[in-house]
Amino acid sequence: MIFAVPSVFDVALWFLDRARIEDKFLPPQKLHRLLFLAQAIFAVEREGAKLMPAVFVAGHDGPVEPNIMRIFEHGRPKIMAEAMAEEVIEFLCGIWWRFAHLNMDHLNQRVSALSGFDQMVAAGKGSEIPMRTLYQTMKGKSPPRLGHGQDGKQIQRWIPGVKSAKG
Repeated sequence: MIFAVPSVFDVALWFLDRARIEDKFLPPQKLHRLLFLAQAIFAVEREGAKLMPAVFVAGHDGPVEPNIMRIFEHGRPKIMAEAMAEEVIEFLCGIWWRFAHLNMDHLNQRVSALSGFDQMVAAGKGSEIPMRTLYQTMKGKSPPRLGHGQDGKQIQRWIPGVKSAKG
């Protein structure tokens, strides 16, 4: 399988750098949720393809990536992120824009609303969350694509002073 990003560390570092640029703190739990959502939404939008090589397991409060948990337990690791394709950066910007502003309760609700999450909870803490299963259950029920509103309709660009073609 070919991944869009060579390592889960590259995506985690991108999210941390993005938070730093915006002068925000990114708690570990939120980082794990963003990684999980990015992997799941990428798979749905790209016919089952994986964004990054990552394993998610059922944690106490939701999905966690154990490798990220270990390497970041004493702070940011001294590794350099690999360059990512512009398409991947745009995708990650969309994930950040859609989910990073949410508080943890709301973010956990979003994750628990995903199809297949109930199977993860039933499997128990520490059990792997198979992305293939998550993808299969989410197919056809995906969250709105980037560039679409909550209702699933295409977002129209608004330019001040220009009337809508519909109106």
